[in-house]
Amino acid sequence: MHFVHKIGKREDDKCMFCGEVDTAEHTFFDCPKWTTTRSDVISIVGIHLTPDNLVDVMLGSRDNWTAVSEAMREIITQKELCLRSID
Repeated sequence: MHFVHKIGKREDDKCMFCGEVDTAEHTFFDCPKWTTTRSDVISIVGIHLTPDNLVDVMLGSRDNWTAVSEAMREIITQKELCLRSID
C-alpha cells in the first residue's frame, strides 16, 4: 500500500503478494492474490470491473453494490491481517 509505505509501516511500496507497486487500484483490480474474489464479483455483476466502470456498476443495483462493497471489505480485512502478521 502506498499509504502504508508513506507512514512507515512498510519499507517499500511493493505489494507483498506479487511485487508490483501497491496501490488501492492495484489491490482491487490487478493483484493476482485477489483473482478469486474479483471473479466472484464478476459472476454477480456480469461485467469485468475497471476503475472507469466501477461506480456505474455499483450504482446499477443493490446486488451489485453489495457484491462490490463486500469484496472490497474482505480484501481490505485480509490484507490488514497479513500486514499485522509481518509486524
